[in-house]
Amino acid sequence: MKFVRRFLHLPTLEWERDSGLALRTPKTQKAGEGANMGTLGRTVILGVLPVLVFAASGAAAHSATINPALVGAWAPSIADCPRLFERTSRGLSFKRPVDQFAQAVIIRPGEIEGPSSVCRVLTVTRARDTISAATECRDAIGYLSLTITIKVQSARQIIYSATGGEALNLTYLKCPI
Repeated sequence: MKFVRRFLHLPTLEWERDSGLALRTPKTQKAGEGANMGTLGRTVILGVLPVLVFAASGAAAHSATINPALVGAWAPSIADCPRLFERTSRGLSFKRPVDQFAQAVIIRPGEIEGPSSVCRVLTVTRARDTISAATECRDAIGYLSLTITIKVQSARQIIYSATGGEALNLTYLKCPI
């Protein structure tokens, strides 16, 4: 490892008791300093750290958010809102016991929640007033990839389709919760 670092002139980060974290290049390496277990361990850990951070951020890089104006609770009528939704310390949620067959949805920046499933938004594409979200949904049975289409009619009204078929489009109104 030491030979490779010196040959490629790669710097290493090392912890020193007196001065803290120090960046060392092969030219500033202390005389007589070898690749003992302490320095080798720190070098490996600090060398792998950027790779782990990059790998962990991969999931975030693939996620997408929906227009913040659409975030909130949506139902077929404003009269249905108090029956279906409540505001808790964690934000909006469906009222317990949840009506599994209710036609309603809660839109959050990175997910869309229905009465019986939660969909994580993977990608979002926009075309004029229509938003298509590729999602991965989970319910009590398993997972399903689904494309959800939202056509914005106004700031308080959307046409929602989780199937892609126009015959099953639902008109939702934004709940004032």
